[in-house]
Amino acid sequence: MKKLAMGQVFILLTAVLAFSQTELFEQDLSGIHPYVGTKWNSKITQPFVGLEYTIEGRSTLGIRAGMPLKDTAFSAPPDSDKKVEAKFKSFFVNPYAVFEFIEPDNTNKFSLALRADYIYEKAPADSNLNSFSRNYFGMGPVFGFRFRAGDKFEITPKLAYEFFYTKWLLNWVTYSTTSSTTPEGHFEDDYFIQHDISVSADILYRLTETMGLNFEPKVVIKKGDGLRSTDLVNLDLHLGYVLAF
Repeated sequence: MKKLAMGQVFILLTAVLAFSQTELFEQDLSGIHPYVGTKWNSKITQPFVGLEYTIEGRSTLGIRAGMPLKDTAFSAPPDSDKKVEAKFKSFFVNPYAVFEFIEPDNTNKFSLALRADYIYEKAPADSNLNSFSRNYFGMGPVFGFRFRAGDKFEITPKLAYEFFYTKWLLNWVTYSTTSSTTPEGHFEDDYFIQHDISVSADILYRLTETMGLNFEPKVVIKKGDGLRSTDLVNLDLHLGYVLAF
């Protein structure tokens, strides 16, 4: 019941924070930020596409989605005695929101924001009908410090932490003891607490006063229940186009 209540709280907080912030825009401008990128660790190469809509420079709604080029090497949770016979390619959809409490120009270019994420991840059933899905509900602070590097470049190093409450559904097909050809479904629900710590540098090149390009390399450390050792260190790269209006 306690875990269920925590999940409901995160759902509510994610719904309430219907605005977010990106530091690519001036405080009095709104705009859009489409981008492409990829996530990489030793087991996953996962391209994605995304779109952000910024409201008055401090509130942004965003969404991104992707699917791996190579196998996710998904495996059962560490405490599970089940083996995965098939390899999965899972897709994900990630709507998110960030709201900035302290704007950069107010405190010597220091920025403090709160980010909320919902991530839905699913692997289609393979020929043996094995599959899995996960729902992540996350929230945490984002610290940034923006400075100009010439007339065209702005660089914003960021440090972020996000607490995730994860619901994981496994659907494994086992076989009955009376017949080796008659499958019976087995479903296992479990809940996990996970933590993300990320360090990034958002680099913006201004083409004009209202247009620009941005490149953001990010290193993400993932810790928590239900994660593999290969999930520990992740590299996230994205390239985007900025249009303010």
